Amino acid sequence: MRYNVNTRISENQIALRGLHIFLVLTLYQLARLYNFIMSGKAYSEEEIAEFRVYYPKYGLLASMARFHRSKGAILNKACRMRIKVDRTVEGFSKRYKRPSYPRFIGKHHTEETKRKIGQNSLKMWERMTPKQRKALGYKVVQTKLKRYGRAGNIGYAPKSPYGNCRRGKRHDLNGQFFRSSWEANWARYLNFLKENKEIKNWKYEAKIFRFKGVKRAPYSYMPDFKVTQNDGTVIYQEVKGWERSKDRSKFKRMAKFFPKIKLEIIDQKRYNSVAKWGKAISLFWEGKEPSRFI
Repeated sequence: MRYNVNTRISENQIALRGLHIFLVLTLYQLARLYNFIMSGKAYSEEEIAEFRVYYPKYGLLASMARFHRSKGAILNKACRMRIKVDRTVEGFSKRYKRPSYPRFIGKHHTEETKRKIGQNSLKMWERMTPKQRKALGYKVVQTKLKRYGRAGNIGYAPKSPYGNCRRGKRHDLNGQFFRSSWEANWARYLNFLKENKEIKNWKYEAKIFRFKGVKRAPYSYMPDFKVTQNDGTVIYQEVKGWERSKDRSKFKRMAKFFPKIKLEIIDQKRYNSVAKWGKAISLFWEGKEPSRFI
């Protein structure tokens, strides 16, 4: 019978590997047993005093090696003593210390950097197809709904999750319901004009104008404010910071079907011209005042 050298070598390798695995498992079990015994060992007063200083400064892994306790024992002791570890010495912040990921906590972009970021964002938006823009907008809305429960500006709390306006009743305006903070502020401005006898009266959403014979929406329009002048003439005002195509259609049909009705559009420029004196007009003025020097 021929002797196979390769078979003998492979058998020796298998035996050595098995012995190596056995030793590793044995050492692992011994280490677990040692940690279990040390975990149950009471801390001396010197160890407690040292632990109170050492753990917050050097963290979990160093404390395990220093006090010869398991991870669970160290965490349990820290929890009982109500000690929090300094995150700057843990692996939590190692990614900030890498050259490829510089720390930016407490810092701010310069105006030049903000301008460049804005320009790059516009260029990226221009390169996108309409389909990509729609998909991106849908993704943003879904993320905000999942994270914050609404898709509008996170600082506001409207009833509709898709809105960006602060709608609701204003107690300083006799509990009147308004659809946005701009409309509520404009009502306060009209109250200011009324108190100074510059206008006679005003009403909110006082009348609906219906467009008869039209086949496509919009079929009607309700201006925000009906303002009665001192001479008895009536004008309607619409507070509109951002015009959509639907809004422009309403304005065109108002001019076509009701040419004698005077309609004023309160755009962002006119609103800001009043809002910069907001706190002087009313103590309940909402939002930040724009600069008075613009």
